[in-house]
Amino acid sequence: MFAKPLSDGSVAVGLFNRGSASVSISATAAQTLWPRRRTEEAHPSPRPCDGLRFPMRQPRRE
Repeated sequence: MFAKPLSDGSVAVGLFNRGSASVSISATAAQTLWPRRRTEEAHPSPRPCDGLRFPMRQPRRE
């Protein structure tokens, strides 16, 4: 997992499955560097988030 803070205060997150099998990947907000609090001025309608969960599938290789 890679997380990078962006100039506007948001965070870009990349989750990668480098294996050949399908896996389930999850990440907490703390692991992604997601800010705990956002100001109303910077983000008029903040969305609460406790974490992310994605099923990751590896494409078939011929």
